[in-house]
Amino acid sequence: MRYKTTVIGSLFILATSLEAVTYEYFQLYKDPKTMGAGGAGVASANSFSAIFSNPAGLARMPKEYGWEFQLINVGVAINENTKDLQDILDAADESETKAAEELDKHIGDSYHVGISAVPLSVSKMFDETGFGAGLVSSVSINAVAHQGFGASGILEINGIAVGGAALGIAHNFNDVAAGKWLLNTISVGAGVKYLQYGVISHGYSPADLSEYSSEDKDVLSEDLEDGRSLVFDLGIIYDLSSNFSIGASVLNIGGIGDKNLIYIPMTVNVGGAYTYRVSERTFFNQVRASLDFIDLTQEYDDDSLIKRTRFGADLNVWDGSFSTFALQAGLYQGEFTGGVSLRLALVELAASTYAEQIGAYSGQDEADRRYMVNVGFSW
Repeated sequence: MRYKTTVIGSLFILATSLEAVTYEYFQLYKDPKTMGAGGAGVASANSFSAIFSNPAGLARMPKEYGWEFQLINVGVAINENTKDLQDILDAADESETKAAEELDKHIGDSYHVGISAVPLSVSKMFDETGFGAGLVSSVSINAVAHQGFGASGILEINGIAVGGAALGIAHNFNDVAAGKWLLNTISVGAGVKYLQYGVISHGYSPADLSEYSSEDKDVLSEDLEDGRSLVFDLGIIYDLSSNFSIGASVLNIGGIGDKNLIYIPMTVNVGGAYTYRVSERTFFNQVRASLDFIDLTQEYDDDSLIKRTRFGADLNVWDGSFSTFALQAGLYQGEFTGGVSLRLALVELAASTYAEQIGAYSGQDEADRRYMVNVGFSW
C-alpha cells in the first residue's frame, strides 16, 4: 500500500497548474485531436474517443475503417511555466531556505502537467451498431506559488489521477416515424466506466517540501484521498440533414472524485455539427465544424457562459490506407486552439495547444496556455 501511495504522490509532485480553490473544469480525459478543434465533440464525435464526449458517436464511426485498435496511446500536456518546476524541486532537495528562496522568484506562477492515456482500446462499426472498449487513465495536476503566510502555504497543489476501464455501445435508428413524418438517422448510445482515483488539494510549507524530498518521507500520501467510482453516460445524435446534426449527452452520472477536494461532476451537454465527407476521396475527404455548450445544469462551481462554450473545426488533408494527415483549429473557453495529427502506418502522432480559464469567470485571470503532444499505435 505504501508503494502505491508513493507512486501516486510522486506523480502529483512531479506533474504539477492553477490556483488551488481551482476553478478549472477538470476532465476525465483530453483527446489531443478534440482539444485542437476547440474541445467540441457532442454532435461530431465518431471514434473511440466518443466515449468521453457522447457515446452515441460510436455509431458514427466510418464503416470503411473496420476494426480499430489502439495501443499505448499517451498524451502529455504542460504549460509555459513547467520548465521552472525542476529548479523548485532541486532547491527543496537542498534545504527549506533554498526552497523558499526559489519559490519567492515565482510567486503567482502556475504550473501544470497533464497525462491522458489509452493503454489499450478496440472499436468497430457494424451495420448499424458501433462499440468501443478500452483501458483509460489520466493525471491532471496544478500548482501555484504563494507568499507562504496563509493556509495555502508556499506551494499549493490540486489534482486528480484516474485509471480504469470504459465501455460504450451505440445504435443507429433509420426508420423512426413521428406521425406522418419519417425522421432522419437517430443515434443512441450508452457507456459505463469503472475508475479508481486519487485526489489532492493542499498547501505545502518549505518544511513540507524539504521533508518530501528526503529519501524516507512521503508527506503527500497523508493528503491524498483515493476511492472508486462507477459512472454512466448517455447520448443521442440526430441528423437534421445529410450534413447537419445535433446532439446531447449526459456524462459521468454519479461523479468522479471527492466533492470536498477535486471532483468531476455529471454534466449535461448539447452541441451541433456540420460534416462533409466523401469516402471515396483520398485528399480533403472530410471537414467538420462543431459547436458545444457543456454543463447546462452548472455542476461546475461557476456560471461562466464563455467557459462552457466550445467551437472548432478539423480538416482531413489526406486520408489513405497507409497514412492520414489532419489539421484542427477552434476556440476553447474563448481562447484559440490549434492542432495537427499524423498517422504513418501503425504510428499516430498529434500535437495541439489550448488555454484553460483558471478564474471563476472568463477573463478573471490570465488563461493558462498549454501544449499537448501525443503518440500511439493504431491499426
